[in-house]
Parts: sequence; structure tokens; C-alpha cells
Amino acid sequence: MPRKILPVAVLIFFGIFACLSLAGCPPAASAPPSSYNELELINWSDDIVSEVYLTPVNSSDWGSNQLGYYIEYGESWVLNGIPDGTYDLWVGGYYGASWELYGIELYGGIRRSYELS
Repeated sequence: MPRKILPVAVLIFFGIFACLSLAGCPPAASAPPSSYNELELINWSDDIVSEVYLTPVNSSDWGSNQLGYYIEYGESWVLNGIPDGTYDLWVGGYYGASWELYGIELYGGIRRSYELS
């Protein structure tokens, strides 16, 4: 009989040890949340803004158009949720005007505003 009790006791011991070990472990460390930034465009130009492209510097292409509608004269538009980083911006007008800004630094949850004229 003692032979059967020993394996059962060992299994119970290791089971309790495993549960206590896992319960005492702190959760895995996660990266601190990054701040998100905003970019505001204000249209004072004679053109209607129809395209906005924002891409990290050193990117090989402009990516997709971030604007879902037009920005008329006197209107503004805000792109939010931009992670910290340095970006290039290309804005296109419906009638052919365009604006390019390079090296826009967005850090620390800020809002940058640019007037297009």
C-alpha cells in the first residue's frame, strides 16, 4: 500500500506547487501606451482639398488617401489617432493645387495645425 500513496502524494504536491507558483507571478509587463496626436488642416486656398496623405518619413510611398470627403474654403479637418513619429504630408486640391510638408514631428499627444493658402 505505501507504494500507491507516494506517487499520489507527489502528484498532489507538484499540483499545489504549480498553482501557487502561477498565482504568485505578476502579469507580463506591457509597453507603456503611446500617445496619439492630431493634425488639423484649414483650407484658405482657392482650391477644394480632395486628397490628404500622411506617411512616416523614409516610407517608399504615400499610402492611401486619409480624407473621406472634401475640405471647402474656410473649413477645417482633423486627422486624429496618429502615433508618435515624424511624418511627411501631401495634400491635393480638386483643381490641381498641391502642398507638401516634410519632417512634421508629432510627439506627446499634440495637435499641429496647418493653413493651406
